[in-house]
Amino acid sequence: MAIDMCTVFKSAIVQALPHVQLVVDHFHVVQLANATVTEVRRRVTVQVRGRRAKAIASGSCATG
Repeated sequence: MAIDMCTVFKSAIVQALPHVQLVVDHFHVVQLANATVTEVRRRVTVQVRGRRAKAIASGSCATG
């Protein structure tokens, strides 16, 4: 049975169908992988360039 990665779903299905083989659908695996890559990319960008790197690099930072 293919399920969402939510632990609530897993618990309910395992309780109701103890011998079922659970499989996570590929959409949710890819979604989690993309979110993780984005989080790491943002963290590294902040560490390397600083918090306001995008605004400063694009010239959209207002100077006064």
